[in-house]
Amino acid sequence: SWSIQLATTNAMVGLAFVSRQNAIPSMRAAMSHLVSDFSSHRSGSDKRSLWCTGLAEFLGNFSHTNVESEVLKQFVQPYLKQSLKPWLERPFGAQQEHFENQAGEQLIQNLPP
Repeated sequence: SWSIQLATTNAMVGLAFVSRQNAIPSMRAAMSHLVSDFSSHRSGSDKRSLWCTGLAEFLGNFSHTNVESEVLKQFVQPYLKQSLKPWLERPFGAQQEHFENQAGEQLIQNLPP
């Protein structure tokens, strides 16, 4: 199984959302919800360490060449729709401004004093 293979090799599974528009905050929210729904914290570990067995098993199926790409699209579509809701009635530049502010705050928080 994919989860056993990942656990024994410390391999990583990558998933990226690509958009024709600048939609970084909504795509990040979609990714966070997706990972949250299919992962759990390992017992006795810090909050950054996730156990993503279900997600690894699911995504591992897409490594085969005969898998329809439409299946993955339909799987992530509800997450993308949900994450876009807060931005639908707002101007397009609002996401860009939000991302710039959030990125600046994170940078300041992580720089040494």
